[in-house]
Amino acid sequence: MSVGEINSHDAKWNLSKGNSVLVCAYMEDQKFQKIRLKEAISFRDFASGVRCIPKDKQIIFYCDTENESLSRDTAEKATCFGFDNIVVLKGGFHGWGKE
Repeated sequence: MSVGEINSHDAKWNLSKGNSVLVCAYMEDQKFQKIRLKEAISFRDFASGVRCIPKDKQIIFYCDTENESLSRDTAEKATCFGFDNIVVLKGGFHGWGKE
């Protein structure tokens, strides 16, 4: 499965409609707290609660690198959870407020 991208404007709209789940790509709680976006859950919470997340939800991964390298790697690994729509946030944490 190919992992796509989403810009912050579309991500915010999808989140506001309840269509998406925003996931910080870091396992470490300290890193998650440092770059936490208001709507985000940690990767640890995502992985532990994945069975409770409807499979039709769009899963949006982000990290603090503007080239989305970690979020893309994490998103590709997360495809094994059975979601059909996994994307990375374009520009990562730094791109959230730019649109």
